[in-house]
Amino acid sequence: LFKNNDFVDLIFIANNGLEAIKQITLNKDEINFVLIDNEMPVLNGTHTVRHLRDIHYDKIIFGITSSTGDLIQDFENSGIDYLFSKPFDENKLNMLIDFISKYGFYRMKNKKIVMNDKGRLNWGYS
Repeated sequence: LFKNNDFVDLIFIANNGLEAIKQITLNKDEINFVLIDNEMPVLNGTHTVRHLRDIHYDKIIFGITSSTGDLIQDFENSGIDYLFSKPFDENKLNMLIDFISKYGFYRMKNKKIVMNDKGRLNWGYS
């Protein structure tokens, strides 16, 4: 989906959480936001995001999951800013792009991304 969109100039793809950490650590200034699946080999999304926040990656992280129950709660509490359920489709991509275009790449302290009653993402209180 990203490859067919003019919004993104450069895409880093990781096959697992450990690769994601390495790529983000090496390219921190070039990576403007992260879209991460919770179900990954080697290191899942929850542990990957916790590590990224521990190394002070302060840009927005969007999560994707098909998990349920406690696994969703753990992922949400790991430091992601918004969680999309699978499947991640063009509509959700457009929501992400609209949000980034409006608000930029950096997190807002003490706020969380929420969906408003019009189906758009914006900053709200967590």
